[in-house]
Amino acid sequence: MSYISRAYLTDHSKAAAGLAKLGIDIYTSQGTIAACGLTGHRIRRITAFEDISIRSFHIIPFDVKHDAAEPLGFLITSRINNDRLLFISDSNYTRYKFPGLTHIMAECNYDEGSLWRSVEAGHTPPEMVPRIVRSHTSLNTLLKMLRANDLSGVRQVWLMHLSADRSDAALIREAVQRQTGAEVYVC
Repeated sequence: MSYISRAYLTDHSKAAAGLAKLGIDIYTSQGTIAACGLTGHRIRRITAFEDISIRSFHIIPFDVKHDAAEPLGFLITSRINNDRLLFISDSNYTRYKFPGLTHIMAECNYDEGSLWRSVEAGHTPPEMVPRIVRSHTSLNTLLKMLRANDLSGVRQVWLMHLSADRSDAALIREAVQRQTGAEVYVC
């Protein structure tokens, strides 16, 4: 295995320690706690499929596939209005189905055409392609995940973690809107 820097392993969690010092509880896996060296009473260890209650929210963390230390996605249900949000980022796919979704926040890091154009243009080194494919969601994979779920109640989809060089935001937004019939936003 090649050397991977600590900064690389913590690219999406590097602010956790600072947020905890500001008095914000951080709910994360033991793997992330260890990889980031997190300590203190604000760090709350959670595990996949262990239900969590935070104020008016019921949260079910679930494992995702990514090259990080014990990454998690979340199914978040409001106890007030029963809205149900699927949050999944930094994963190349999910093997689970989620009933009753009303909102989705999902990564769509790249589309295959833009990825290969980026390689040809010299923006993405060819040796990075296997890692990107193994650890990030493509448009095709996202569309398959959406097809596997009941989308009849989905009102909004928020697409996140699009690569600047390896994605066509308009193409991705249009494809997801066609698939879901929901309002689709790119953030």
